[in-house]
Amino acid sequence: ANAGANTAVTQESIRQLSKTLDDAKITAPVSGTVTAVYVTEGESSMVGGLLFVIEDLNDLEIESSVKEYDIGSLKVGMPVVVKTDATGNTAYSGTVKEIGVTAQKDAQGNTISSGNASFAVKISVDPGEGGLYVGMTARATVTVSSTENVLSVLYSSVGYDADGSAYVMVARPADKNMLTVEKVYVTT
Repeated sequence: ANAGANTAVTQESIRQLSKTLDDAKITAPVSGTVTAVYVTEGESSMVGGLLFVIEDLNDLEIESSVKEYDIGSLKVGMPVVVKTDATGNTAYSGTVKEIGVTAQKDAQGNTISSGNASFAVKISVDPGEGGLYVGMTARATVTVSSTENVLSVLYSSVGYDADGSAYVMVARPADKNMLTVEKVYVTT
């Protein structure tokens, strides 16, 4: 009877230890790469404490800010070209993913301002062939608008008639070793 009771107690102890072991297993709620570890094996942690940082290196984002005088030009989905000092002339493509609806605020809830407010912007970046790493500093150029098949000249090269019509002076070949200067009206 003693042996049977000891076996039952031992089996219950094993069941409880097995449950404790199962409860100690931590499963990440997301997939990705572990980029920081804040605990070691055998160490205990506070409930809700940070154990690991897991990041998806295939879904990179840039967090930036845009001044209020430029924020009206941005729209979600606009194309972005991203470059970093570490990757040299390599350009990565991206898109504007999210634009903050309020100006950035400090810890007290006051608008952060040094003359004009800034708005948070998130940009999703295609990692391309690699070279981009979490935590890098990047420069993002947003294409607000573009036009094809146009010529670009210095602003000082454009003249205006009395009626406000814009023109540039164009040199065209005339005779041998001679050019003729002609006024060509343009749309600016």
